Amino acid sequence: MSFQEVQKKIRLLPGAAALIVNAPPDYLELMSAIKFDIQPAKIKQGKYDFVQVFGSKRPMLEQLVGM
Repeated sequence: MSFQEVQKKIRLLPGAAALIVNAPPDYLELMSAIKFDIQPAKIKQGKYDFVQVFGSKRPMLEQLVGM
């Protein structure tokens, strides 16, 4: 799958402030065509247009998003 296909599928708009947490290495490589944070940046004060969190179990997801 190409970056453009993924971008369309996840509805990631060009220039969006993106946060992608705990993504597999292959996905990070695929998404390298855009700028994104891999952990929340304090300067952005939690304001992102797009957030994607990867995890396999609910406790892991809750820990990653700070619940």
